[in-house]
Amino acid sequence: MEKALANELIQQFLAYGHEEVEIFHEEKQVHSLRTRRGGEKPEWRVTVGQGVGVRISGEMGMKYLHFPMSPADLLEHVKSGRNTALLREVRSGKQVGDEEAQHVGVSLSAMAAAFEELHDRWQRGFRAAGRVNSRCMESVTSFDQRITVARSDGFYADDHRSYYTIDIQGEWTEESRPMYMSRSCGGLNLEELRAGFAGFVQSALAEFDDLQQYIEIEGGDWCVVLGPGNPAILIHEVCGHGLEGDLAAHPDAVYGGKFGQPVASEQVTLVDDPTIPGLSGSYRVDDEGEKAQSTVLIQNGRLQELMYDRTAAKRWDTHSNGHGRRVSYRYPAIPRMSNTFIQAGEYTPDEIVRQTSRGLYVRKLGTGETELTTGRFRVRVVEGFLIENGRITRPTGDLWLVGNGPDLLSSIDRVGCDLRMHHSRHATCHKFDQMNLAVSVGQPTIRIKKIHVETGAGRS
Repeated sequence: MEKALANELIQQFLAYGHEEVEIFHEEKQVHSLRTRRGGEKPEWRVTVGQGVGVRISGEMGMKYLHFPMSPADLLEHVKSGRNTALLREVRSGKQVGDEEAQHVGVSLSAMAAAFEELHDRWQRGFRAAGRVNSRCMESVTSFDQRITVARSDGFYADDHRSYYTIDIQGEWTEESRPMYMSRSCGGLNLEELRAGFAGFVQSALAEFDDLQQYIEIEGGDWCVVLGPGNPAILIHEVCGHGLEGDLAAHPDAVYGGKFGQPVASEQVTLVDDPTIPGLSGSYRVDDEGEKAQSTVLIQNGRLQELMYDRTAAKRWDTHSNGHGRRVSYRYPAIPRMSNTFIQAGEYTPDEIVRQTSRGLYVRKLGTGETELTTGRFRVRVVEGFLIENGRITRPTGDLWLVGNGPDLLSSIDRVGCDLRMHHSRHATCHKFDQMNLAVSVGQPTIRIKKIHVETGAGRS
């Protein structure tokens, strides 16, 4: 959306008596080549769409409208008045009808070649293991989004965001128990990712071999070591949301107003940084056009800052720090995380495990239940192992980690030096009615002195 077109559209909305207007235009394309669950034949899934979101304010308060069309088409409708129903909605500030985004089949040769290599390596390696009832899937996905933000105060900004994700999955049966594993990686350059396929698949197969002859353990309070990368999902869910400016203002919020106070172990420094290149939560400006910036949320255990969009910033009498995000043009921006991680510490991962005489090692977490404001959680352990005499030994059965965010942060007594970021096609965040926002998470190996563990068979 060119600046001149944006300004003309803004003037049309101002002419209807609105005092402030913000225009958000989005063009998005997502291309994915994947094998279908239980089938060998790969399929393309392509989503192409664009639309305009308009936030207006005046005597009647604030309204948000969205239109599944280009800015030029919207301007024509508004100026001509031919679509009288649409014109009435613009004048009154009510919502118009919506349409489904178009799905267009395409063939991208570079993605197809990368997928063919990934498919061959993963299928051959996984099936060679000879597991019972095994099947595997893989996907190569590209994401491309262009956004423009313009306001009636003369502000104008745009951004272009793109990245690739690679995902592999495997399912099999172990002693009549369904088993599942998945691995992912991503980045800006598809050819660089493809060059690492051999190591990526080999590493996944080595970890796949670990997941056999599992044992059941007793529930209760355990010392738990969370591995690098994926387990940072827990920090994102149970701590990160409570540091978003709107939720931190909630009466039940656990972090609101505690600036400068201890909220975590002194070893914990938590950061949200949308400026890291190549991650799925990265951007140059946020969805309100504000400059992206790395934000230290917790430093050495003390609350330093929250994540703000423009609305939450006014509530806290401060300025936006570039965390206004939206799933699409259909929604207004709200405070959201981008790439959230615990900074690396001083311990090696081997030291942390050796200093744990008995406990659990968690390599991968799955879904669960969380309360956004209080941080209470119950999260499933997808890949867990017993730690005995300072060594990672046998895989465990179904487990759940249960607790609350403040206790979790305060119980961290070791932070490793092996920070790893995690993002994939499935790494998305849900908040209110805005589902599946692309994010990344990360952490080094960390140890939690005590956390409650429930077994899959029942709560203890």
